[in-house]
Amino acid sequence: MNCFSLQALRIAKLFLWLFLWTSFVQCKKEKKASIEWIKQESNVQHDLRAIQVKPLGDTLFACGGTAGAEGVILRSVDGGSTWNSIFTTANNSFYHLHFFTDKLGFGLAEFLTIYKTTDGGNTWNRALNLDTVEYRYRVKMHAIKFCGSRLIAVGGNNFGSGIILTSADSGATWKSVSTVEHELRDLEFISSNTGFASGYGTVLKTEDGGISWNATALSDDFFTGIYFTDATSGFLCGYNGNLMKTSDGGENWANSVKGNSLFTGKRLHYNTVEFYDAQIGMVSGESGNSLLTQDGGASWKSSANEAKTSIQALTFKTAEEGFAVGDGGAIFKFRIK
Repeated sequence: MNCFSLQALRIAKLFLWLFLWTSFVQCKKEKKASIEWIKQESNVQHDLRAIQVKPLGDTLFACGGTAGAEGVILRSVDGGSTWNSIFTTANNSFYHLHFFTDKLGFGLAEFLTIYKTTDGGNTWNRALNLDTVEYRYRVKMHAIKFCGSRLIAVGGNNFGSGIILTSADSGATWKSVSTVEHELRDLEFISSNTGFASGYGTVLKTEDGGISWNATALSDDFFTGIYFTDATSGFLCGYNGNLMKTSDGGENWANSVKGNSLFTGKRLHYNTVEFYDAQIGMVSGESGNSLLTQDGGASWKSSANEAKTSIQALTFKTAEEGFAVGDGGAIFKFRIK
């Protein structure tokens, strides 16, 4: 064996030792959260991608579907114990839903499609038809928020081709305000003018109520979820395992949990971040992995559902319990002990 081969072998052994040592240290330091994950029967096999507790009452909604085949909206009127399909679409899967009042809600789907309900979810009607938009921007819609009196919605496809829409009449009509070369996954506003859209390799910011958007310096992850607990404190989760926090309204961000690297043992991929209040929050993602904080993000503890089912979205009902949805029609009720 020549000197070059011996040197290469020594380097390989060193990298292996560092990998094993880093994995050991990470496992040793990992703190476990005491969370019970209780599987609920959804009566569907479609992947579910959004869930929300209705603003009033004991009603919950969830949605999902199979891309290009069928979309479904589910409802539970008994606090999440039983679920029934209340609306389906052909060739168009749902990716998000949100109720702003007890009556007004929206279902976001593929192919630049938005459905609207004004009677609490009993009937749904298509509220968006932008046939003039270039075909590659007729994407999956992922998030919707009010900014003052204006509705903003964002979406995107396949790590690229994103779009930002706005409506000035509560979703009756829409127009495109921006198309970008990034898939946009989530949306958050901290005032009537200032908001953020997160997505593949970018976080965009608006300071004029969603009329114009500019890229921030963040670019090192697929930022799948963003959540602000108040006007200054916010969190970003990423598919590469990063969890970032800001304490100054999004001017600066720092790692609350560092993402995957060459020496990471368990690969973590997060899809969503949600908080009950300023202290209690959760991040969830692939293979059922979740992180729980009860001190405003100062520390995090890990948990996973027993089946390792990937979680796409979650919502809190109280400080101690909530619901999560994911692949294969999965609905979980979680209880923090």
